Amino acid sequence: MKLFRPSAILRTPTRRDLLVVLRLWLIALLVIVAALALAVPSALALPLSEGDRINVLVDEGSEFSGKYQVGLEGDLVLPYVGAVRIAGAEPAKAAEILAESLVAGRYFRAGAARVSVQVLEWGPVEVTVSGAVNMPGRVRINTPPPRDRAPERTEEAPGARLPERHLSDALRAAGGIRPDADIRRVQLARGGATREFDLLGYFDGTQVEDTPLVSGDVIIVPLTGVEDPRLARPSRLTPPGVRVFVSNLTQPAADNNASTVNMGGLSFAYGSRFSQAVVAANCAGGIRATSAGRKAVLVRTDRLTGEIRKWEGEIEQLLTPQSAEANPILLEGDAVVCYDSTVTNIRDVFRTIFDIVLPIGIWR
Repeated sequence: MKLFRPSAILRTPTRRDLLVVLRLWLIALLVIVAALALAVPSALALPLSEGDRINVLVDEGSEFSGKYQVGLEGDLVLPYVGAVRIAGAEPAKAAEILAESLVAGRYFRAGAARVSVQVLEWGPVEVTVSGAVNMPGRVRINTPPPRDRAPERTEEAPGARLPERHLSDALRAAGGIRPDADIRRVQLARGGATREFDLLGYFDGTQVEDTPLVSGDVIIVPLTGVEDPRLARPSRLTPPGVRVFVSNLTQPAADNNASTVNMGGLSFAYGSRFSQAVVAANCAGGIRATSAGRKAVLVRTDRLTGEIRKWEGEIEQLLTPQSAEANPILLEGDAVVCYDSTVTNIRDVFRTIFDIVLPIGIWR
């Protein structure tokens, strides 16, 4: 009787066998990635909103084809069919909705309606931004330039102008985020649902999901209560600069021209601090005996609560390393005032007394 020899069946895999297995694994991986890409819709695809101009093509349905504009309620009015809500849907999804409406109206048999939707012009949208931004409130984004509003424009090619109606566009239109914003938990409310977005990538270079917006969206930027220096620099989410009102009078002036007051304020790069405004206002430097003891005051009105905050300190201390709390980052509309030192004040008191006593002595 012959004995069973495993070596007759099992053999050492060759290099060709390993390449075949590796190729099969790569094919399987590509199939899985493609399936996930088809199953999960892209978060960056731009949905339709009110005011968008689109071109609808219906195969063998010329009476339904034509150029339309999404109405204020987010509806598109098709002939004979009536209003069909497509706001919030991407163009491909909107085509499916219109096809279903044609079938429901018995203008086509099930599966026979073929519809294509192409965007001719992305309209402006209005959204509400609140929280840690410089100018909270309702903002309008993606407003076309004046030359594009002319009646004689002939922009009929789909995608003629790239839209600017994403989350970052709305934050920038609201004056940009403040240094105390929690940009890792920015909230977007739409249709009763709320999502959170992490926008830190605009500052550290990581990937960011800049989601598109539709009219009626509500954006909330939470407050942290602590200023983050990483956020205090020009970026897509922050303003390029701020205006600060300064005053540095060594003696009272009779008018603004005499005191060379700039009624529009001084411009500073975003991220500048209290100490830099003091230097720009010429409050620092000069004779140490008379200038070293000068003081500066920063006054700020919180645009969210209306609360008035005040920082006060000696200029010499502002120019030396210290805590960030004592040297805050400048925000739009801050006011900086410089006061003379004790030596200068005493000197002016004696000058005042001398100016009063001398005329009396001469008169006598």
